Amino acid sequence: MRFRRAAKSATTLAADAIEGCIVARNPLFTAGRGSTALATPLPAAAQDIAMRLRYSKGYTLFTAAAEDASNQVTLVCALDLLSRNDDADVTRFLKRYLTHPSADVASAARQLYDRRPPVAN
Repeated sequence: MRFRRAAKSATTLAADAIEGCIVARNPLFTAGRGSTALATPLPAAAQDIAMRLRYSKGYTLFTAAAEDASNQVTLVCALDLLSRNDDADVTRFLKRYLTHPSADVASAARQLYDRRPPVAN
């Protein structure tokens, strides 16, 4: 008899995506080049998860990860994964980080924000 593996929860998927992003981009942050981090593509698995979580649960998980981020790479990864969601609330959330005290975070937020369609306030 074959058993199906249990599907991962949205929370686990989001954590996996953030971890994959961190592994790919943390070397840039540790080398002082965090402003160029978005030039490094997301790993395919992280990209796939971000696309699968383009709904309210994903919004909740990635915004919570951004707000709870203990370092810049985690914050930028959460913002990048969140940015795959087309909801106008994402654009409003990204706007909060345009004036972040870290130039690297502010630069990444600006790049992600500028890719978004305009939203009415």
